[in-house]
Amino acid sequence: MGGLPLADLAYRIVAGIIDSIILLVFEIVLAVVVAAAGVTMIPLWSPWETSYQGSSMIGLGFVGVWLVSALVLLAIDLVYFPLFEATSGQTPGKKIMKVKVVKENGAPCDWGAALIRNFLRIFDVLPVAYLLGVLLIATNAKRQRIGDMVAKTLVIKT
Repeated sequence: MGGLPLADLAYRIVAGIIDSIILLVFEIVLAVVVAAAGVTMIPLWSPWETSYQGSSMIGLGFVGVWLVSALVLLAIDLVYFPLFEATSGQTPGKKIMKVKVVKENGAPCDWGAALIRNFLRIFDVLPVAYLLGVLLIATNAKRQRIGDMVAKTLVIKT
């Protein structure tokens, strides 16, 4: 640990809630825009027509736009945490809560560590609601979840 001031579990949970709210607001705005576009959409092709009139996003129709939107939302969720942690060590939630991701030696978090710790987030949600991640942080001397252990990162107070 090298004397780094580790972030308390409560600060990490609140930072995660803040980040979730930020993502949710963004996703709601995107959903409203997509819904508005879908309602006013005139498909360029339909199975009831005998001729194909070209392809475009509009040509995907209502369901296609929602599918593309779902993929965009998934991409945003997958990029949000690694992007902020690799570039500054802090998501907006972590910044507000004054905590930061660093390597165990105190060096800044890099892209490799950020990608590893966030990819392994899928295990932290097990069995429900980040229970495994919370238990690991609460019982581990370095306050690390699985992603932190594998990526060799810590979440510290700033």
